Amino acid sequence: MRRCFDISLIVAFLGITTGLGAWSLLRPADAASLAREQRTPAPRPPLRGVDDLKKLPGRFDEYFNDRLALRDDMLNFHACVKVDVLGVSSSPKVIFGRDGWLYFNEATEDIGGSRDAHGQAATWADSLAVRQSYLDRRGIKYVIALTPEKHEVHPEGLPGYVAEPQPASAARRLESVDGLSMIGLRDVLRSARASRSLYYRTDTHWNDDGAYFGYRALVEWLAVQFPTIQPIPRERFDAVTITGFSGDLARMLHLPTPPSEDIIALRLRDARARRLEVQVPLDPRLLSPAHGVPQAWGTSDKSLPRGIIFHDSFAEGLWLPLLAEHFETLVYAPSPSLDPALVELFRPHVVMQQIVERKINRHVPMLPAGMRK
Repeated sequence: MRRCFDISLIVAFLGITTGLGAWSLLRPADAASLAREQRTPAPRPPLRGVDDLKKLPGRFDEYFNDRLALRDDMLNFHACVKVDVLGVSSSPKVIFGRDGWLYFNEATEDIGGSRDAHGQAATWADSLAVRQSYLDRRGIKYVIALTPEKHEVHPEGLPGYVAEPQPASAARRLESVDGLSMIGLRDVLRSARASRSLYYRTDTHWNDDGAYFGYRALVEWLAVQFPTIQPIPRERFDAVTITGFSGDLARMLHLPTPPSEDIIALRLRDARARRLEVQVPLDPRLLSPAHGVPQAWGTSDKSLPRGIIFHDSFAEGLWLPLLAEHFETLVYAPSPSLDPALVELFRPHVVMQQIVERKINRHVPMLPAGMRK
C-alpha cells in the first residue's frame, strides 16, 4: 500500500507540474501584472546561432516566469506574508521607509554603468559635451535639467540603514563639470520642501508641486535666452484633490490592495497649448521609457521659439503639456539620448534634456552613430 501511495503521489505531482508548465507556455504573459512591476514581458528566446543557444537557459527562464500560471496569485500571497506578517518589503526594488514613505532601490537598476562614480560621471560628461557641441554648431541652445531622486529631496522618510551619509553619486559629480549648461533642480527642490511634500509617498516621481518648482527653474533659464517667455504664476492653477492614488512603488509590492494616498493635481486655467497633428519619428532604438509616446504640442504663436525636450517619465505629468505654453511648437521625445534626425527635421531654437539622476548613476549613455566624436 505504501508503495502504491508513493507512486500515486509522484504521478499526481508530475501531472500537476507538467500541466501547469504546459498551461504556462501556452498562455500569454499577464501584461497588467508586469506593468505593476515596471516591466514588459520577456520575449520568446531567439534561436539564430550558437550564441543564442548559450543564452537560452537564462532567457527561457525569464520567458517562462513571466507566463507562469497562477503567477499573480502566488505573488499576492508572497507579498501579503512579507508586508503584513513580517513587516518588510516584498520587492527588492522598494525600500520601506518611515510614515508610509516608499523609496526606489536604485541599486537594482545597474544597467551597464560603471560602479565607480567618478568614471560614470566622466562618461556622461563626455556624452553630453558631444550633444552640446553638435547643437552649438547649428546655433541651437542646449540645457540639461537633472531631476533628483526622491531620497535626495525627502530623506526624512528613509530607514536608518539607508539614511547614513552616502558617497557623492555620479549625478552630483556631473553637476560640477565645467562647460555644460545644467540646471541644478536638487537645490531648487530642497529649498522648497520646507512648506510641502514635493514627491509622492508611494511613487518614484515628484508630485505636481515638485514638478511646478522644477518647471519654474527651467522656464527662468529659458526667459534669459528668450525674453518672450515668462513662468506662469501659481495663481493660474486650480488644485484638484484625487483620492486613493497608488504610485508605481506601491504597485511594485504586488499586494492585492496596494498602499494609497490622497494627492493634489494642478490644472492650468485657460491653457493655450494644444496637441498638434504632427508625426514625431523618434528613432525607436532610443525610445525610453518604452511606454512613452513621442508627440508635439504648441500654441502656434510665431513670436515664441520652437523647442525639443528629450525626457523621461518625470516630464509626463505637469510638464506635458505645460511647457508647451511657452513655445510655438514643442516636441516631446521620451529618450535619455538625443536624436539628430529630430533636430534636423524640426530645427528648434532650443533643445532641453531632462534626465533623472539614477540614469546618470547607473546607465550607459546612448548616442546615435552620427553624433559620435
